[in-house]
Parts: sequence; C-alpha cells; structure tokens
Amino acid sequence: MPDESIDNNGEKMENKGREVRQGPTEMLISGIVGGSTARATVDAIRLLNIEPFFNEDNLRSIFKKLEECDDYAESADFNGEMMFIALSLPIVNGIIHIASNRNDLRRATQWVVQEWKDGANKDPDRVSILSALTLIYLAVKGWQRFRESSKREIWKRIITRVQKLSSERLHDDDDAQFEIK
Repeated sequence: MPDESIDNNGEKMENKGREVRQGPTEMLISGIVGGSTARATVDAIRLLNIEPFFNEDNLRSIFKKLEECDDYAESADFNGEMMFIALSLPIVNGIIHIASNRNDLRRATQWVVQEWKDGANKDPDRVSILSALTLIYLAVKGWQRFRESSKREIWKRIITRVQKLSSERLHDDDDAQFEIK
C-alpha cells in the first residue's frame, strides 16, 4: 500500500502533515478501511480523474446497482461477501472505463504497477486494484448519503463487505466494524 499521496500528474506529494489536510471523504474512508488504503483510494480517483462522472444522476444509478449486488449477496446460499465483491467489481470496472480517458487510465495503471509490484517482478492486476479502490470510494459515498436513511442497513452491509478489500485490520472480529453514530 502506498505511503505517499500523488497529484494529478502522478508526482509524489509531500506527506508531512497529511492527516491534518485530509478532506472529509478521505477522513471517512480512513475510518472505514484505514489510512494507507484511504490515501490509495483518493489517489486512484484523482489519477483516474473520474470524480466529475459522479454527478447526481450517475450516483443514483451506481448506488442502485450496488444495492442490487447487496440484495443478491443477501440471498446467496453461502459466502455473500464474495458474491457482493464478484458482482460489484465488474460494474465498477465499467465505470472506470466509461468515466476515465485513455491517458488518465494509463497514468493510473502505471501508478498501480509502481506502488504494488511484488518482489517476483510480476505486475499486479492493475484494473482490479483500481476497481477495488473505486468500489471503496463509491461505498463510502453511499454510506455518507444513506447512513441516516431507511437504506442504512443496506449500506452498513456494503461498507462491511468493502472493508474486506483492505489489508489493514482496524478492529477485532468481535468488535463493530466501524462506529455508527
């Protein structure tokens, strides 16, 4: 997981005092999946340059699709978490390809290779990592919108499932996955 944030041009930004400069979305992401995953999530969205795509109409459609994935996961005979991830990642992958242009996608995939390349000289699955980070971002956006609504339980499940995409352990299995206020 990257320790430094990057700007739109793929240049590393000064990390000193970063926690103080976190925006509200990054702070919420950090509280759900941990600081380095939150930084990577925000960096991925910035590099892909897909934030403008997330207007009200598109978010409404995206949230509806994620809720459908949750519904399928809830009715699965076993391993609903895996079912949710398996159904939602292709949707998010499509969003990335629609919302991002070729240059931004190339820059973002190069960043993934730079940050996640393992010791065996094998490149990571770039689009899968970008899709997972974008799913985290969208789940947090949905949680922000619906945590005080009648859809609260749906989005609580979605957030809990998405937390499994982060390698950072924030809580014991017996603890609540995040504090719900």
